[in-house]
Amino acid sequence: MLDCTELSKSKLYTISGKPGQWHYSHSVNEVKSKRYVFWRYAVKDSNRRVTVSLSQEQTRRDVTERQPLEISHLEAFRGL
Repeated sequence: MLDCTELSKSKLYTISGKPGQWHYSHSVNEVKSKRYVFWRYAVKDSNRRVTVSLSQEQTRRDVTERQPLEISHLEAFRGL
């Protein structure tokens, strides 16, 4: 589960069921709950952004932070 207080505009995220790498934009306080807005560039038009707004529950359940791949930690590349 993702801790919503640790969302950062400088990190990339994946959202379950949605293609691509997402950027965190901002949160919106609504009457009953808080919503979190994420964006990515459109696949066929890099000048256009696609946005999605998720509830706090959806964000905790479906969003994960992308971790950089460290090749030096992969077994096949050790000792090179």
